[in-house]
Amino acid sequence: MSNVLESAADVEKNIVNRSLFCQLIQNINLTKFDFSKFLLDRLSFKGVQLSGADLQGSQIKSVTFNGVSLRQALFNDSFLEGSNFFNSELIECNFAHTQITHVKFYETTMMNVLFEGTKLLSSSFQSSDLYGAKFQRSLLMHCEFSDPKLGNASLSNADFSNATLIDVDLRGANLYNANFEDALLIKVDLREANLVNCNLKGTRFLAVNHDRADLSDVHV
Repeated sequence: MSNVLESAADVEKNIVNRSLFCQLIQNINLTKFDFSKFLLDRLSFKGVQLSGADLQGSQIKSVTFNGVSLRQALFNDSFLEGSNFFNSELIECNFAHTQITHVKFYETTMMNVLFEGTKLLSSSFQSSDLYGAKFQRSLLMHCEFSDPKLGNASLSNADFSNATLIDVDLRGANLYNANFEDALLIKVDLREANLVNCNLKGTRFLAVNHDRADLSDVHV
């Protein structure tokens, strides 16, 4: 059995009991492919078209997505652990009610991505565009948002309403017009963050560091 899959037919042949293991899948079109309720383990997707793919209810372990288009893909109600997204497109993806643990997003476009009701644990977003991302009622714990290239993580118009953030690094983040209404922030680092025009109505802060943050025109 080959470890390199280069056609949709190859992928189909290697699926066993809705499981796929230890394969490199590269340079093929799997648009709207059905991976729902799959076990994906130690896979690498490289240059693959997965727009609109259905990964709902799947277990995704130690999987790398490199240069992959996942626009509007469905990850909701799934479990992601130890996986990486590099230089990929996740615009309008659905991660609602998903558990995401030890996952790295690097140079990935994630505008309007949905994380509603999601548990994000020990994960990082580096040099990724999260404009309009929706984190309502989510739990973020031991997470980091950064952008060494631009100097600030892109989170303008993000929605954290009713979310809980614990030990989250948002130093220097661009949170312009973000919504934190009724959110709980514990040990969150907001130093030098741009919080201009943010909605902080009902927001609760505990041991939050916001030294030199721009709090102009916030709504409280």
